[in-house]
Amino acid sequence: MVIPRDIRFLYIINVFFTSNKEPQQRPSLFDLAHMNDEDDEDDLNRYLERCSICFDSKLDLCLEYCRDQFCLECFQRYVTDVVQSSWGLSVTKIRCPVCRVYIHQAEWSKYVPAAITELYNKFNQPFRSFSRCCSHCETEMAPCDFKRTYDKNQSKAIAAMIHDFLATANSQCTSDEQRLKLIECNVQQHYYVRLFEKMDWRNSTILDIHRQLLEKLLQTCQIVDQTAKAKDISLKILQLELRPDTWKKLQFDHISMFPDMRCPTCCKEMCLQCGEDSHSNATTCQENMERLIQQKREAGPNYADDVETLRWKMENSRKCPSCSIMINRDEGCNKVDCTLCGFSFCWECRSIWSESCSYFVCVKDRNKQASKSDPVENLSISQGEGLSTSSTPRAELGVPDIQTIHARTNQS
Repeated sequence: MVIPRDIRFLYIINVFFTSNKEPQQRPSLFDLAHMNDEDDEDDLNRYLERCSICFDSKLDLCLEYCRDQFCLECFQRYVTDVVQSSWGLSVTKIRCPVCRVYIHQAEWSKYVPAAITELYNKFNQPFRSFSRCCSHCETEMAPCDFKRTYDKNQSKAIAAMIHDFLATANSQCTSDEQRLKLIECNVQQHYYVRLFEKMDWRNSTILDIHRQLLEKLLQTCQIVDQTAKAKDISLKILQLELRPDTWKKLQFDHISMFPDMRCPTCCKEMCLQCGEDSHSNATTCQENMERLIQQKREAGPNYADDVETLRWKMENSRKCPSCSIMINRDEGCNKVDCTLCGFSFCWECRSIWSESCSYFVCVKDRNKQASKSDPVENLSISQGEGLSTSSTPRAELGVPDIQTIHARTNQS
């Protein structure tokens, strides 16, 4: 008897889910091969009536769209695990554990406790603000707060704010040299005044408009200090009628340009990117932590714990290339998915994740190893010799060769 491919696949999933059981308690796939023809239909029907996760309990529910079936206990445990791990700023979608089809909330919420549904709604609001706790008083601070009020004159109000920004900058110039520098900036910024007055922006273009406008405004702030007004303009743009994904990207753009925030309780300035005290004196977060380590070492042994904490943070933290927030990772492979913005990148080289960077060996490490290898071998490879071996993709040591597995599965 030829065992269908879908039953073989589901048996493999069952082995992983029942790995804590004794081997004799698991359903055996090979028992299916020895069935008599008279028992084929009955035994197959028995498997079709079982849960697609545990293969042990009878089905209690069947999904409406994909028709996959589960027992209530397994389905509740699956949804609970997904909801409890969906605390990032991205909205997590509940998908079928077998075919990965999207399950609407109105369907899966019928089979889980109300507390899980409330937790999902709490963790997956479409406009969630990034927040940090003050390192001094533990007050939670959110730099961007979305207000669910639509004002049709919002775009024109932004144009008026930009116009006021330019007028104030011109009035504060005290020398002809400053006025000459402002002339070029003003010509470029008047374009954005007309753009917002005519509401000539879209969700697909507002991200580039925001970034380019703030770059011009911050250039003007280097001549005449108006950082507070530039920050207000950036926050005003965030109150436009935007899609949730666009608003999330704009929020992190705002933080990358204005990383400092004052705590409303203790009035201490704090860097939102690294969580330490403000270091606006043109130093990066990494350089600031090195400076703090040196200061605490000089202060005496009472700060030994603080030194160890900062050292661990320096060794296990990187800035996300997309949202510029420092995230921690002390173990795992090179592929990292930022829980804040959802961006996938390589932990070693901080470039967008692609096939060039593998899970355990970064492309930069490969280049370093190639440069240290035999120069005669490198010359022969560069001249075309040995291309048949070097061009063939190979699995890393200890990692399954997925291409070979897929090839064998298709042949069978």
